[in-house]
Amino acid sequence: MTLDDDGDFHFDDSAYTSYGTGKVDVLVYVEAASDIVDALARKPAWVRERLTKLILVGDALPNDAALASLLASSGADLKRRIERHEVVIERRTVHAQVALDTPRPSTPAPRFVADLTGDLFVCVGAPGELAQTLEIVLPHVPELRSLRLVLGPGLDADAVLAEAPALRERIAAGTVAFRQRTLAEQDDLAADMEANRIESNDGRDAAAAIAQGAALRALHPDAAALVAPPINAGDVLHAPPGAIDDDAHPRGLMAVHCGAPVDRARLTFGDETLSPALAALVRAWSVPTLIGKILVVHDVTRVGSALRGLLFDVFGDVPFRSDGGDYGGFHKYLHFHTSLIAPPNGEEPMALELYGQVISVGDPHAPRREMGRALLAARRPAQHDLSTRAGRRAAAIAARSLPEPICFRIDVATYANIMFPGVDVPFYQ
Repeated sequence: MTLDDDGDFHFDDSAYTSYGTGKVDVLVYVEAASDIVDALARKPAWVRERLTKLILVGDALPNDAALASLLASSGADLKRRIERHEVVIERRTVHAQVALDTPRPSTPAPRFVADLTGDLFVCVGAPGELAQTLEIVLPHVPELRSLRLVLGPGLDADAVLAEAPALRERIAAGTVAFRQRTLAEQDDLAADMEANRIESNDGRDAAAAIAQGAALRALHPDAAALVAPPINAGDVLHAPPGAIDDDAHPRGLMAVHCGAPVDRARLTFGDETLSPALAALVRAWSVPTLIGKILVVHDVTRVGSALRGLLFDVFGDVPFRSDGGDYGGFHKYLHFHTSLIAPPNGEEPMALELYGQVISVGDPHAPRREMGRALLAARRPAQHDLSTRAGRRAAAIAARSLPEPICFRIDVATYANIMFPGVDVPFYQ
C-alpha cells in the first residue's frame, strides 16, 4: 500500500515503499514487465533518486538485461546505479513473498513469564498446568520469590497450589509473595494497560471535534507545482538563490502562521541531535496555529483528505502535498507523524512536519477500558489472500486500522527547509 500525492492510501498500486536512515526500498508486484516502470514513475522523485533496493515479486520476472533496458527510461539514472551496485535487485516468487507477508497463526499469550530474580507469572487454564510450568521454570530459576497466579473459570487457588506442595508451604511461611486474580480480572488489566497507551484525555475535546465535523478536501490545484525540500540536513548542500537570512521571518503563504525560529539545538536526525555544522543549514519555525488542533479520521483510507480539511480550517486556501511517505505507524505507536511539501519560503522549498498523539478511538465517550479492549481486538491479525491485489488491499487496510473515528491532537508543527527537522518528535522505529 502506498500514498497518492494527495496523501490518501492507494491500494490498487502494486508497489510498496519503505524507508529509514540511509535506505529506501521499493517492492513491486510484477504481472507484466511494464509494471516495474509504471510503479517507479508513480513514486516521488526522491524515492527514485535515493533508491537502495528494488524488490521484484512475480513468477515471470525479467532478467538483468531486460531489466536494464526497461529502467533506462525510468529516470534517476537507475540503470547506471544498478550496474554500479548502488541499487540492489532482489527477486522473489509470489509464493515466497506471500510466505513472508502472511502473519503467523495467532497463538495464546504465554502461559507463564519468569525472570531470573525469581518472579513468576502463571496463567492456569486447566488442572496440572502449574506443575508443568514449575518443571520448566525451576531448573533455571530455583529460588522463587513471588508468584502471581491467574485462574481460569472454575479453578480454585487451593486446588491449584496442591499441585506444588513445597511452593504452597513457602507461600504459607511468607518466603514467597503470592497474589491471585481471575482470568476476567486479568483481561480487565490488559485492557486498562492498552488504554493507557492513549494520551490521557477525558474525551470532551475529541467529542467536540467529531461533533464539529471534519470536511474532506481534494488536492489543491497548485499542490502539484510544490517542490520538495531535502529529506534531512545531510542533504542540504547550500542555501538556494533567493534564500532569506537565518534570523529573518519567513516569506510567502506561511509567513502569517509561523512563530519564532526553532532553536537549532533541538533539531534531530533519528535519535541524535544534529551537529552544529548540519544544524546551521536548517531554517525552521514553529507553527503555533496548529498546536492543539484535533485531526478527526473517520476512514483510515482517507486520512490525507481529512488532514487537508484540518489544514484548510487553519490556514485557508493554502496548498500542501504528501511526500509519498506513510504516517509514522499510528496503528503501532498510537501517534501521527508525517511531513507535507509546503509553500516555499521565498524561492526555498519547504515542508511542514506534523506530530501528534491519539487521544481517542471509537466512541470518545466510551470508558477507557472499552477503548483498550477495542485496541486489543484491532491488533489481532486477520488472514488474507496476499497472492491477489484484493487480498493485499484488505491486509493493508487491516494493518493500519484502529477503531474509528480516530482523533489525533497535533502536538508538533514545524515549517522547515528539510522534510524532517524532528523538533520535539520522539524517536521511534
